[in-house]
Amino acid sequence: MRVFVDVEGLSWEKAWELTQNSCAYTNHTLLPEALERWPVSMLEYLLPRHLQIIYDINSRFMD
Repeated sequence: MRVFVDVEGLSWEKAWELTQNSCAYTNHTLLPEALERWPVSMLEYLLPRHLQIIYDINSRFMD
């Protein structure tokens, strides 16, 4: 998403479509121990734009 929007200048909608089409779906049960967890404070420091995009995606799902 970040590269599509920030580097390539695509609209959010087009970037989201490309992102969705490039991610595979699995119907396997995800176990908590298999998921990475990063503290929000670390993302804020290291990857602020990525965190902003994560918040934007979440907000659109919540709407």
